[in-house]
Amino acid sequence: MATRSFRHPHTRCVFGIARRDTTPPVGIYYRNWGASLHDIAEGVHRPFTATAMAFGPLAGDGIPLVFLALDYGWMTASVDTAFRGKLLKACGLEETQLALTLSHTHAGPNASYTSPDTPGASLIQPYLDSLAEKCIDAIREAIRTQAPATITYGVGHCNLAVNRDYFDEDLGETVTGFNPAGEAETTVLVGSVTDGSGVRLATFVNYACHPTTLAWENRLLSPDFVGATREVLEKAFGVPAVFLQGAAGDLNPRDAYHGDVDYADRNGRQLGYAAASALEGLLAANVEMRYEGVVRSGANLGNWGYHPLVETERHRTAKMGAQVLTIELPVKPHPPVSEMRQTMQDAKDRLESLPSETPQLEVRQARLDLELATRAFRRWQDFPDSSAHGFKAWIWRLGEAIFVGVQGEPYSCFQQSLRARFPETPIVVMGVTNGWLAYLCPREVYGRGYYQELICPYQAGSLETVTERVGDEIERIIGE
Repeated sequence: MATRSFRHPHTRCVFGIARRDTTPPVGIYYRNWGASLHDIAEGVHRPFTATAMAFGPLAGDGIPLVFLALDYGWMTASVDTAFRGKLLKACGLEETQLALTLSHTHAGPNASYTSPDTPGASLIQPYLDSLAEKCIDAIREAIRTQAPATITYGVGHCNLAVNRDYFDEDLGETVTGFNPAGEAETTVLVGSVTDGSGVRLATFVNYACHPTTLAWENRLLSPDFVGATREVLEKAFGVPAVFLQGAAGDLNPRDAYHGDVDYADRNGRQLGYAAASALEGLLAANVEMRYEGVVRSGANLGNWGYHPLVETERHRTAKMGAQVLTIELPVKPHPPVSEMRQTMQDAKDRLESLPSETPQLEVRQARLDLELATRAFRRWQDFPDSSAHGFKAWIWRLGEAIFVGVQGEPYSCFQQSLRARFPETPIVVMGVTNGWLAYLCPREVYGRGYYQELICPYQAGSLETVTERVGDEIERIIGE
């Protein structure tokens, strides 16, 4: 039988939003690239922001869910635990209620790999303290200002992201960069938040792409393409726009690794225009189209009209819930953390012992050796010396939509698989959420020498396990 109605999925809730400027200070340590020859930020490209969105049940008898979208690169588990712990305690939230989701810019401060004598490191902790206070203020304001609202979801597409698993035949090695022959996820999932009168309050865009337009030559603090994406949407709709990073483990912009911020702005506009197009195509909140029959003209014209949602569907759009899944994943064999600490110290001693007349190429290599040793130590220190680790995934139901937050950076097949399994349900997937742990790579990537798999602490099959467990939980939630 032919379908006789059409509508977009909805969430009905109480909603509040608040934003703070969180631009880091010039001079802060922000070395994120092994090839970089500088350690501190020398200026600002675009402001950084923290935006809190609070969602609560219409009945007013439930706990709020808070999504805090932050312009930041990544936080190792120890840094995240301390930072997020401050927010939870100050705002009276439980672990299930907060999604600290990072944009993953690679042109921001780096709190993960510093020591006290690192240039610009003295600014890191004061910045994190100030950042926490601003985030707390934003969360409290968002919760305090909640009012009845409706979120309408839609889907568009954007070709900003490209596959970044490339094999260099001349070198005989895999590299992380544009692979023209690879397939890339293009889905842009958007949400429009409106009040009871249909006035728009906010928009958000969920898209998977590494913010790596700016790289080792860049000396400016920048949210990367995310800044221009927000600017496009906020000029178009006149309300705050929020970016939610997706499952981008295998995705980069085609134009990546630049020192010129114009590339970041162009990339951001590309995504912004695609998101704006999807938002413009949404039906009004709590409305559906119904087939009303034929109008005889030069052709038989099918006439569709707009109608309010029936009450049974409105009830489903108001359901809410939150849970955390802990999934035991097998960990790769690795050296003791104490051994990695010593390797890091040896690399630091070698760099500091280089005479002033050392050629730049040799200095660059010594800096890279220290960078890699430090990353390995910082990454593995958050894992106990055991064969398994409890990986966490947060799952929230907001009406007819499901939001999934994971600590690492899954390959894009994670969100593609979930969306294919539940084609009628908007699945908002947020990577780099509530702590950065690792990449999650598909089984077929293992053994090919890809960067993501080489630094991933989990054994082959872990992504597939997470995908299945999260999918089963979503199925249970939807069936309630």
